[in-house]
Amino acid sequence: MLFQRGFDGLVLLVFWELWKERNRRTFDGISESTSQVLLRVRNKAEVSIAAGYSKLAPLFAVLA
Repeated sequence: MLFQRGFDGLVLLVFWELWKERNRRTFDGISESTSQVLLRVRNKAEVSIAAGYSKLAPLFAVLA
C-alpha cells in the first residue's frame, strides 16, 4: 500500500507520455527513441516530485 499511489501516478505519467509520442508520430511525423521517451518520463516525474507530488519519490529511490 505504501507505493500504491506513487505507482498509480507513475503508470499514468508513462501512459500520458506514450500517448503524446503516438500523437507526435501520427500527426507531426516526428519519432523519438525509447530512451528519449523514458528520459522525458523521468524528467516529468522529477518535476512532479519537486512540485510536491512526493508519492513518486520512494519509487525513484528504489529505481536509482
